[in-house]
Amino acid sequence: MTASIELLPADYASITKLASEGTTLRHIAQAVGMGWTTFRERRHKDDRLEAAYQKGRAELHNKLVSKLVEQAIGGNTACLIFACKCLLGLTEQGPDDVGPTVAVSINLPSAMTPKQYSSLVTVAAKGLPEGGER
Repeated sequence: MTASIELLPADYASITKLASEGTTLRHIAQAVGMGWTTFRERRHKDDRLEAAYQKGRAELHNKLVSKLVEQAIGGNTACLIFACKCLLGLTEQGPDDVGPTVAVSINLPSAMTPKQYSSLVTVAAKGLPEGGER
């Protein structure tokens, strides 16, 4: 069993900074002196470690979205289309592009009584030629 590695406040700050720069979890683990599996296990047990990582990821997310919007507003067509789809949920199919809608109503008669059914079967059987086949 490996000895527990004590993380210092500076380590939590490093985790936040590295996560905000897009550093992989493996590299973050190395930076704070842990092996990958130890770091992964600690993330699930140490709320401060997970919070530091999530804070960094949120900062990265905000930076990237801000840059995307900046590019889109600046005239980059690809960024504009991507931002509209991802951030605003727009699609290439507008309300006018929707095809015709079909409404089908199926009305079934009410159930027959056994007497009604037997009279139907009798009438149909009388209409058949010898042997019962058409």
